[in-house]
Amino acid sequence: MSENKNNLEAQLDIIDDVNNSREGLLDRLLSRRYKLIILCGVVGLLAASVYALVAPAKYNVYSRLFVEKTSPRLIDAKKEKMADSRNFLNAQAEVIQSMPIITDILSDTELVSSMKQAGISDPLKYLRNKIDVSVGKSDDIITISGYSSEPLWLSNVINSMVDAYILHNNMQSSSTSSEVISVMQKEKQTNEIELKTKREKLFELARSNGAITLEEGDNIELARLAKISEALTVAELELTEIQTLYDTVNALVDKPEQIKSLALSDSTFSDSEDRRLREELQTLEKQLSDIQQKATGQHPAVYSILEKKALINRQLQENTARIAREYRENIIQRWIACSKKVQQQRKKLDEQKDIAWNTNSEAAEYEFLKKEISRLDDINDTLDRRIKEESLSVNSNSMNITIMERADIQSSVVERSYAKILAVGLVIGLWAGMFAGLVLELKDNSVSSVHDVNLATRLQILGTVPNMPVREGIRRLGMKSQVDGASEAAEAFREIWSHLYYQGVRHGKSIVLVTSPAPGEGKSVVASNIAITMAHSGIKVLLVDADFRSPAQQKIHDSKLCRRTGLAKALERGIDVLPECIETTSISGLDLLSSGPGGSFHSDLLAGRVFPEILDVLKRSYDKIVIDTPPVLSVADARIIAGFCDTTVMVVRADQSGRDQCAMAADTMRSVGADISGVVLNDITSGKKRYGYAAKRYGRSNVIEAVNNRMQSEGERIH
Repeated sequence: MSENKNNLEAQLDIIDDVNNSREGLLDRLLSRRYKLIILCGVVGLLAASVYALVAPAKYNVYSRLFVEKTSPRLIDAKKEKMADSRNFLNAQAEVIQSMPIITDILSDTELVSSMKQAGISDPLKYLRNKIDVSVGKSDDIITISGYSSEPLWLSNVINSMVDAYILHNNMQSSSTSSEVISVMQKEKQTNEIELKTKREKLFELARSNGAITLEEGDNIELARLAKISEALTVAELELTEIQTLYDTVNALVDKPEQIKSLALSDSTFSDSEDRRLREELQTLEKQLSDIQQKATGQHPAVYSILEKKALINRQLQENTARIAREYRENIIQRWIACSKKVQQQRKKLDEQKDIAWNTNSEAAEYEFLKKEISRLDDINDTLDRRIKEESLSVNSNSMNITIMERADIQSSVVERSYAKILAVGLVIGLWAGMFAGLVLELKDNSVSSVHDVNLATRLQILGTVPNMPVREGIRRLGMKSQVDGASEAAEAFREIWSHLYYQGVRHGKSIVLVTSPAPGEGKSVVASNIAITMAHSGIKVLLVDADFRSPAQQKIHDSKLCRRTGLAKALERGIDVLPECIETTSISGLDLLSSGPGGSFHSDLLAGRVFPEILDVLKRSYDKIVIDTPPVLSVADARIIAGFCDTTVMVVRADQSGRDQCAMAADTMRSVGADISGVVLNDITSGKKRYGYAAKRYGRSNVIEAVNNRMQSEGERIH
């Protein structure tokens, strides 16, 4: 029960190690290609430094405008409701970069010629995308700016844009103001005719009756008549203002843009939707400019953006028409309300006039005519004042725009942001390094982690062996567990042995074959250290070197008999000479059967009847037999020997063994019926995951110690 529990814990621990050791592509990229990434970053930084030193300075050329919102002054300033100035300024910023303004600029052939000489191949795209028009966050200032290493021509472009905007605004304002003046002049003419008639009637009344005097305080009804007359005057002034608006809107019925400018002077109408659509249109313009730099005009993305632009332009037109329609309906409702109010006041005036005339008809009529004349004079004075104000607006050149600062070379600011250039260079270099590393990583077929090995072979991982310096020599590397037992490598071999122990030592698996997919994987070093680790646990171990082509165990253990005898001699002469072929090593409990003298032709004898007999004899004398064989894919020796062995250990080298090689070797060994215990990943660098060695290695010391104690007790029992 206890043994099953320990076996289950060991298996779960192995699975947990495999899961924790899986690295994603990004982890592999950063761990294996970090030098390339850093190198590219440094190159990018150096290139940016050189560019910052030799590149011509760029000038920030700008012009600043103060734009005050104005509209035809149809109503008194105290009653005028202005819309939000921020929305208005953003709308004006869009107008500055609108097609009518740009068309006026491009009509100047001399200016277009200077732009082309400066390297601007598409002036229209440059004006739409490279000239920035922004509204101040804390003031009502619009700034028109751009960057260039030659500020002279850019100053001319920005100033031309400002002049075209002012001219466009003046023309639009003049058109609206002219319509308003025309309406007010017609209204004044009507009032003057009525005023003339009433004055003549007043004169006739005074001439036929003599001097007529009647103080208001002497007659209550006449005082009421005066108050009603004053109220009628106020109502008619209001009706006059609304009537003027009504007539103006009707006159501009075919000009929704001008009606919209009137409507936006009232806070009940907002251009937030218009502003949103214009911002979307500007974003699409920038996207279209970016795409056209990379693709042709027939690209699907270009068609998509053009369709969106057409849709937004239609929405802008519909929005303008909607505001004009709603404003016109609002004016009509207000005109109807004011008309009803005037009618009511006139009805009251007529009723009160009849009452007053019953008291003194001549005096009442005389006073009434005086009030009417005074009322009409007030209305005409108001119309005269408004006509003068609108006339001044028509004749004004600047209107509501004040140029606070014109673009020129003296006011331009030199922009040379070294920090920004270096940061951009560094980022580009790092991204280039990441991309290059990714390409190399995707093309790299070698295994670099336990996850790669697990995916390629579909085998469990017995352990990982850290990188050991080649300069130590093959003898010291092969005896690492003996000469440097406290090293990380020795601990790794003990862990591999513990996994092998729990996988079959108690079930009669005594012969362990160690091989690799290709040469140079480190199988001989791993086989030797596994055998040494087994011997340290107190059992009797035989290390067999079955690699006749490239024997290594005789070098590792400094064999004295390898030139005279060994496995080759035993295969030639039979099991009788086997005792004289085996020699003891410097490690207690470990014997060596070297490959012996001869050549590759001895490999043919492995398939004969002698080799199985040799293994049967050796199994009776040793607790464990570790056989070092040639690579699987190089020759057939490992496949032949695997049929006589109890279990197989495959050794692969990190960053060298190919995934395809590992998969082919595993499938080849399975095809001959080999029982593969797992894979040892050799030569893992210190930066890679090794089963979470630092965090978990020492937590396993109890398991490894238990394995050693168990094997020592079994060894003593066997002996």
